[in-house]
Amino acid sequence: MAGTPLHESMNGDGVYTFYNEDLRVAFEQHIPFLLSGNRSTLIDIKPIMAYQNEFDFNSLLLALQIPYYAHWVTMRLNGLTHPSEYTRDMLKIFLPDLELLEKIKSLEMTILRVDS
Repeated sequence: MAGTPLHESMNGDGVYTFYNEDLRVAFEQHIPFLLSGNRSTLIDIKPIMAYQNEFDFNSLLLALQIPYYAHWVTMRLNGLTHPSEYTRDMLKIFLPDLELLEKIKSLEMTILRVDS
């Protein structure tokens, strides 16, 4: 008995939307907003963790249990353009408010759908 594949029966755009180039442009435009007014959290990174994850920002974020869909935005909030730019001397990083990212995503996806 052949049923509908699970990925075809899923509702919503899910985390894949975070990889949309138009949405990334919108997040770039929101970086000053995300960094102001306690909208992002500045956390301390232990030196040993920084050393273990040097040149791999994504592995650091995974160790911190940051969802993968938020890695790109987190990287940009911290002034990086590629995960390999992370160095062990970065002992403080900004983490975005994930609920706020969802709100920005929803707003921007609505605008993109209206404009299409």
